[in-house]
Amino acid sequence: MTTLPDEVLQGHLRHYADFAEADRTRILAAIIKNYGRSVDHSDLDRSTQWHTAIQNLSTNPLTAELVESTARLLSNRAAGPPSKFRARSLLTDIGAAVQQVPVSAEQQLGLALDLHKQGLAPVLTYAFNRWIIPAVEPQAVGRRLAELTVMGLYRLAEADAAATDATLLTSGSAADVIRTGSRVGKHPRNYAAREVLLPLEFANYQALAQTRLHDRIPANADFEPTTKTLHHDYVPGSDGESILRSGFLPNPRQRTDLEYLHSALLRDLPEHRLPLDLHPGNFVWNAAEDRWVLVDIGPIPVIGSEEYFVEDFSAYYTHTWLNRLTREHAEPIRSIDYSVGRM
Repeated sequence: MTTLPDEVLQGHLRHYADFAEADRTRILAAIIKNYGRSVDHSDLDRSTQWHTAIQNLSTNPLTAELVESTARLLSNRAAGPPSKFRARSLLTDIGAAVQQVPVSAEQQLGLALDLHKQGLAPVLTYAFNRWIIPAVEPQAVGRRLAELTVMGLYRLAEADAAATDATLLTSGSAADVIRTGSRVGKHPRNYAAREVLLPLEFANYQALAQTRLHDRIPANADFEPTTKTLHHDYVPGSDGESILRSGFLPNPRQRTDLEYLHSALLRDLPEHRLPLDLHPGNFVWNAAEDRWVLVDIGPIPVIGSEEYFVEDFSAYYTHTWLNRLTREHAEPIRSIDYSVGRM
């Protein structure tokens, strides 16, 4: 599955050169921090070096010079020539380079630094607490990693502060969700949301509205192309995350309906090439209709979507719902750590 054509993905990767220096600096700092999470604590020399470097980034104002010098120090990149990337086969070149570079924090950071210095978006190969370098052909590797950058790391570019509106329902890393009467508006907070996530979410609404799942998504979605804001009808009820946090589990009716909806999504989504984020917080139990409604159908990268598309509902339900709070405690950062130091 994929969500963006290759040429569009490549265009977003090249757009990295047009970001403000502060945005590029934040992204590279986040990559350093995430690679640091891969270093084994039992390797004391490496662990100490990475910990000290990341602490230095966290306690000093982030500047391009500080972040780039830290990346050079950790990767020892000055020892060799930079990788070359051709404009016409960018995804393939990135995938091939990733597969050829040793799987270590230092070596993969060096590749990210090469991309950064050449005005191309760096890719991250350690996320979700694991190395993510699939053994498939290079173009597919490049495509999946590019999706992760554009949908994930680009949340650090052109970012706005969270809204404080009294009708704010939630503020995520991508958008503020604000209710106005019977309508909900999703307002982008960064480049990823504005240029990729919300436009694609609206496309997902249009696609699913034509399927048997039309009554399992919010009604009357529309998209304002100037502000890149998505609107749809408000769905009353408690979301699955709130139910779990209240100390309760879905009741038998809710579990049965969730099994039906999950099976229907698995049946229909591959046909429409839509990897969605099927975690509990995106399902709202509409008591009046006695059914779950999927209120967030924004896209997610293929990398990281695997747990939601397990065909065995019991395995999905146990891992993603019943174990959610336990996993949250054991792994506070389950995808990418976006927290970086001061500018």
